[in-house]
Amino acid sequence: METIEWHEEMSMGVVQFDRQHRQILDNINRLIASEENALRSEAFTSALTDLTRSIRAHFETEESMLETAGFPDLEEHKARHGELIARVARLNLETSLSNHSAVKELLGRFMECWVDHILDEDQEYQSTLARWV
Repeated sequence: METIEWHEEMSMGVVQFDRQHRQILDNINRLIASEENALRSEAFTSALTDLTRSIRAHFETEESMLETAGFPDLEEHKARHGELIARVARLNLETSLSNHSAVKELLGRFMECWVDHILDEDQEYQSTLARWV
């Protein structure tokens, strides 16, 4: 599985969000790099823990800012966040069960969903934030 490279199309124009998005991509890339060696390796478990923490923190920050800005589709956006958090939870579960094939598949799907989330779903609120920021 190949790592994900950050590119400017992913930028939200909000420094805090862009920094958090890059951090999450870095954590995904660390998972990809360490997954080849072992699910139980310290590098993999550390990256998975960091991903879980960083994605939750990011969603809390983003949802708070969107609520303050009056984003009209906030509940739908929160639901999408919930789906991504569920994917990370499943990734954690399969890792704890040492299910290598499931982890590899889930990681690949999560990576695709995360990039889609940045490129598509997060772009939906850009105009709301531009008026607010």
